[in-house]
This record gives sequence, structure tokens and C-alpha cells, in this order.
Amino acid sequence: TVGASHDAVKMIVGNTDFNAQAYSVYDAHKSGGLTVSHVRVGKEPIKSEYLVQEADYVACHNSTYVRKFHMLKQLKEGGTFVLNAPWKTVEELDANLPPALKHQIAEKKVKFYVIDASSVAQKVGLRQRINMVMQAVFFKLSAVLPESQATELIANNIRTRYAKKGDEVVNMNIKAMEQAGKELVEIQYPA
Repeated sequence: TVGASHDAVKMIVGNTDFNAQAYSVYDAHKSGGLTVSHVRVGKEPIKSEYLVQEADYVACHNSTYVRKFHMLKQLKEGGTFVLNAPWKTVEELDANLPPALKHQIAEKKVKFYVIDASSVAQKVGLRQRINMVMQAVFFKLSAVLPESQATELIANNIRTRYAKKGDEVVNMNIKAMEQAGKELVEIQYPA
């Protein structure tokens, strides 16, 4: 997640007139531990570091976290929430999401999306490596860059970043990026 956030910032800064900053907070466990990435993007210069307090976009990459953490505490009203989970119907979500989270989703009029990024990664051969899927979803939903430009930039970044690992790894990551948009589901939840 940290690498994907920093790559996203580099792509934004290098290809737009936006300024951007990524600041990540993570525990000592690294793999499997909690990581929170705060990404700020704007036209004005970013001169200081601070954690995002009013987010337009929040993504939860691990579905078990919906029961452990307050996912939407900093999400603005009308903001976007993306959940990596195998639950794609309102009924499945109703059965698996805690009542407080469902209440916040409705109360804040959240644009709510679900993707089974783990399944996408498995299908293309990346096992549990979901970063490319979630990065593609971020660019698709945030509209920081036009989708076609973002797709091209991500693909070029994949080719550069994974070139030493061979064409197979490059192609798996590109497939994961392409599949992300097809697997993303917007949830129309009851008021």
C-alpha cells in the first residue's frame, strides 16, 4: 500500500499541474499489519505534513478491518468509500457490515463501491497482491487524471517497476489493472 500510494503521487505530480503528497502510517508488522496512507492532492503548493482529517476518498483493503476500525470517521459527506470484500450484494453487505458502519454510509450519503481485489489478483496469478487492483480503482474513482491517461501511466509504471521480474509479472499486473474496472461494483444501498 505504501509503495502504491507513493507511485500514485509520482504519477499525479509528474503528469498534471496538481501538487500531491503521500504520508503513510504503519505498524512494525509490515506485511499484514495496519497501514493508513494519507494522500493529498491540490492545485495549491503543499507546504506541511499532516494527516488528512476530511477525506474525499477512503479505501479499505482488508474486509476484516470494517469491524476493527472506524472506517468513515474522516470521510466527508458524499465522499467515496471503496471496500475490498467478497460481498457484492446489499444482502451480503447487510449480513457482514457492522451496524455502525452501515449507519455512517447512509448518514454521510457515501458513494459506496465494492471490489473483490483478492479474487482479481488470484485470477491473474498475483496471489494476494492487490495493490495494482486498488491503485487502478483509486484512479478510476478519484478522477484526478482522465481514466485513459491514468491507465496508460499505470501500465508504463508497471513496465518500469517490474521489468527485472520478467514479462510474466508485468503482464499479470497489467491484467490486474485492466480487470479492476470490470470487477468494481457500486452499491445502491437503502436510505
